[in-house]
Amino acid sequence: MRMEFFRQAEFARQLGVSESTVKRWLRNEEQRPGSGVKFIRLPGGERRIPHSELERIIGKESAT
Repeated sequence: MRMEFFRQAEFARQLGVSESTVKRWLRNEEQRPGSGVKFIRLPGGERRIPHSELERIIGKESAT
């Protein structure tokens, strides 16, 4: 099964937030796992966010 991943800017655009907000969420996850947005780090150091995280956040917004 192939997973889809977003770059930080793409993820921010999908949610209608700034890229700096997404970067903050990723830093939170690095410092305190479970407190931010899950991601993978590529060998070059770039971070990619799985599509499932977009669905999780959108699901939270529609539940409130």
